Amino acid sequence: MTLSSLALPPRRLWRVPRRWFAAVALAIPLGCVLDTQLELTEAQQWLLAIPVWWVVLSVLGELPRAQRVTLLCFLPLIALAELLLSHGLGWYVYRLENLPPWIVPAHGIVFLTAIRVVDLPSPSTRALAWGAASAQALYGLLNLVLRGDEIGALLSVVYVIGMIVLPAEGKRFYAVLGLVVAYLEVIGSVLGVWAWAPELFGLAETNPPSGAVGGYAMVDGAAWVLATLILARVAAGRPLPSRSPA
Repeated sequence: MTLSSLALPPRRLWRVPRRWFAAVALAIPLGCVLDTQLELTEAQQWLLAIPVWWVVLSVLGELPRAQRVTLLCFLPLIALAELLLSHGLGWYVYRLENLPPWIVPAHGIVFLTAIRVVDLPSPSTRALAWGAASAQALYGLLNLVLRGDEIGALLSVVYVIGMIVLPAEGKRFYAVLGLVVAYLEVIGSVLGVWAWAPELFGLAETNPPSGAVGGYAMVDGAAWVLATLILARVAAGRPLPSRSPA
C-alpha cells in the first residue's frame, strides 16, 4: 500500500466540502469522548494523535502553495501558544495537566475547516460575516450579563472588529473559525478535556470563555503574517524568467 493510497480517504472528504464539515462535526465530540471516557494516559493519547496527524498530512497536498505554507507556519505557532498559555500563563489546564499529543493536529483540522470555506461560492461573504459577528457578539454579551465573563467579552470584541476590517477572504476564514471554535470549546469543556481558569489578569472568565476564538484569531493572524513574509522572501530570491531571443 502506497502513501498516496493511505492519504486517499481524507482527501476524498476534503474534495466534497459538505462531507468534510460533517466529518469534523462528528470527529470533535468523538475525540473528546475517547480521551475522557476511556481516561487515556499520556502514552495512549499518542495513539489518538496518529489518525489526527494522518488527516492533516493527507490534506496538506491538496492545498494551494500559500495555504500550505500558512498551515505549516500555524502548527508550530499554535504548539508554542498552547505551551505558553496553558503551562506558562495558566489560562487553562488539560485533564492530565499536559499538552495532549492530539491537540496540535486537531488545531490543524480546525484551521483546515476554516480554509475550506474561503473559496466556496456560498454562502455569501456578507451573510457569513454578519451572521458570525452577530452570533459572537450575542454570545459574548449574554455570557457577560448572565455569567460575568469579562475575558470572553473582551475577546469577542477582538473577533467582531476582525469581521469588520478584514478583507473578504479573511472574513470567510474567521467566520467559520468562530463557529467551529465555539462548538469545540463547549464540547471540550463540558466533557472535561480542559478547564479554563476562573480569572485572568484580574478579570473574570467562564469555562469556556465566550470569546475563545479571539485568542485563536491572534495566533492565526501571526501564522498568516509569517507565511506572507516567507513567501515574499522566496519570491524575491527567484531569478527573473529569461526572455527568449527575438
